[in-house]
Amino acid sequence: MSKYEHRDLSRHEMEQQAIGALVLLPQRIVMVVSLVTIDDFVDARHQIIFGALQDMQKDCEIKGIENVAGEITLVTLKSTLVTLKNRLETTGGLEAAGGVEYLADLVAGVINADCANCYAKAVRAFTDVELKGGMSRAVDHDGEQ
Repeated sequence: MSKYEHRDLSRHEMEQQAIGALVLLPQRIVMVVSLVTIDDFVDARHQIIFGALQDMQKDCEIKGIENVAGEITLVTLKSTLVTLKNRLETTGGLEAAGGVEYLADLVAGVINADCANCYAKAVRAFTDVELKGGMSRAVDHDGEQ
């Protein structure tokens, strides 16, 4: 998939990309929260995960995890996933967020983690279009309205 193929993604897929990219590069949450709010995500799982990542950042559990070359290492990815899983378990939200399997699927499906802000902007654009057109925002777990 080329770096431009993300432009053809559905809203649900764009949300998955945004959340998955933040799990891979959680330190980018600071930039992303200036672009979207928790309410911009229509999938309840994504709202829960986004909220947990925001809380982790506020509690200083997210640190710069990229190495000098800007690469993600398996050790830092595992650390982030474990911290996120623990945060969701503590708040009782792990099952509602789709469980560990869904978190792993989000990470595995990311096209380009460096595009976290692009995905967030696209999620916000979907919200803007819906607000302008008065469309329903209810979505089930399969991305169907």
